[in-house]
Amino acid sequence: MAFERPARAHWRFYKTAAGRSPVEEFLDSIPLQDRAAIAAAMYEARIHGLRAARHIEGDLYELRASGLEAHYRLLFAREAKFVLLAVDAYDKDTQKLPLYVKKRALERLRDWRERGRNANP
Repeated sequence: MAFERPARAHWRFYKTAAGRSPVEEFLDSIPLQDRAAIAAAMYEARIHGLRAARHIEGDLYELRASGLEAHYRLLFAREAKFVLLAVDAYDKDTQKLPLYVKKRALERLRDWRERGRNANP
């Protein structure tokens, strides 16, 4: 009998109707070491699921990562049993999640769902 690994979630990135990926663009704009810190937090969420994140509102969750340059937050939603959708990322400079960031993340999630999950490969 072969040992089967439990299935793990995988990440997808929100894409606009025009094909842009704001989260990937943000990640490309920060130092490599800081990008690695965010990738490590994403890996933890991939392995441990939503337990590795902080619930924000509705389907929206937040991952925290500390890089050499700054502290970062990645906002995401669980879109299927094994899909984590990254909808926003930002450089944290306040204690509370800025309202405009939360609204933007919720709007992106709504947009993704309205266009259909398969519209974003």
